[in-house]
Amino acid sequence: MKKLVSCLLVVALTCPALRAAPGPDEKHIDSIHKRIAESITHHRIVVIDTYDHRRLQGSVSEAQADGFVLANQGRSTTLMYVQVERVTWSTRFPREVTATIVAAAVAGLLYELVRLLGGLRG
Repeated sequence: MKKLVSCLLVVALTCPALRAAPGPDEKHIDSIHKRIAESITHHRIVVIDTYDHRRLQGSVSEAQADGFVLANQGRSTTLMYVQVERVTWSTRFPREVTATIVAAAVAGLLYELVRLLGGLRG
């Protein structure tokens, strides 16, 4: 009976450790560190996805060895590299501006095509 209780106790204590998700590896942390350094160098707006399912956006104001400060509209948030799942750069133009530029380019091509075909007939 003592062996059964001790075995159950050992299993109960070790199972949560087995189910716990491993943290990010050093390679991932280094890649996050490099992306943050690039965003500081090029003054880019970044979008940060964290492991606790938060999405933050802003510019990186300063970076230390183990974390960085993300600033957005006068508020700043300090994040550690191990908290960050993904770093992406936001686009330079909003989607509406990009769509307008593409639509204008397509309209210009269509105009030139109609003008070219009209010029051939007449």
